[in-house]
Amino acid sequence: MRSLKSGLFGALCASAIVSAAIVGCAESETPEVDGTGVEPTDPTPLPPSNPPGEVPKVDAGKKDASKPDAAKDAGPPPPNPGDACTKVDEVFEKICGKCGKQKAICLADGSGGKVSDYGPCENEIGQCVIGSTQECGNCGTSTCSNSCNWGVCQNQPQNACAKGTTEYSTAGCSAGQYRSRTCDNACQWGNFSTVCAEPNNPNKLVLAGVGATATGTYTLVTTRASKRQPTYTSSCISSTTLSTTTDHPYEIIELHNTTAQTAKVTVTQSSAPSIYMVLAAYPNNLPPQTEAEMKTCTVASTSSLSNVTIPPNTKIVVRAQAYYSPTANPTLVSSGSFTFNVRTDSLQ
Repeated sequence: MRSLKSGLFGALCASAIVSAAIVGCAESETPEVDGTGVEPTDPTPLPPSNPPGEVPKVDAGKKDASKPDAAKDAGPPPPNPGDACTKVDEVFEKICGKCGKQKAICLADGSGGKVSDYGPCENEIGQCVIGSTQECGNCGTSTCSNSCNWGVCQNQPQNACAKGTTEYSTAGCSAGQYRSRTCDNACQWGNFSTVCAEPNNPNKLVLAGVGATATGTYTLVTTRASKRQPTYTSSCISSTTLSTTTDHPYEIIELHNTTAQTAKVTVTQSSAPSIYMVLAAYPNNLPPQTEAEMKTCTVASTSSLSNVTIPPNTKIVVRAQAYYSPTANPTLVSSGSFTFNVRTDSLQ
């Protein structure tokens, strides 16, 4: 009897282990699309997460084993052009540019050998030149590592903000009016305005007549960037998870329906070289100020927006943003000039 009980106990334990494993597998298979946390329902396909030619991001502060490390002791330094050499036809190499290599050769000169000039820098595989620096984040600095990759962004000032951005507050204002303050070139906020007014969006387009298109040319810059906004209309909800990368350039364009009728418009953009973009429309002309507000879009998609509704005598904003992060995808275009087109499909 005791043997029978032991057998039953073992079978029950095995069954519990199998059940736990099945549950664990099911939980690990929850679909997620590129950090949004939402399975897309929009038929527009997302670009591949690792497109051809993409250079994968290397964690800041870590060495990339596939790339040369200039700090590693590789023996004596390479000779200079004109130095004497003893082995004719011996080839010398030295690191150059963005972890590339250039070569020289030992040439016979009658009295032994002499090192030739070095050839061009070839096969550069890094993002930057070792030791160079660039501005990053909000007035911070990043230094190029020995593996020719940008390091972490450091030395951002306290309470820093993104240059040129504007913040709005309803404090002491009537509905539709705001006080504003702007982030200066030192990445510090100025004072709020003493007067309440509508948001002052620099990029403005007035809708054209039915069948006509209003067009503007704008620029995505790396110093005006944030997490990537929702990529589909189905993602315009409070539970959406935005991208983890915070360096997606964006621009705000205000659309104004000056008629007494409700407008339906289609929004498209084009650029050369091509910038893969995400477009999101918002219900009024106040640009989203926080991550929570970024999720309150009325419609969002990659490449273009259709059936965007603008009530009579109303202004809305469209946020145009680069899909790719320039840090995670340095070989892909994420900034530059683009043409913004708004076609009026109907006025009712």
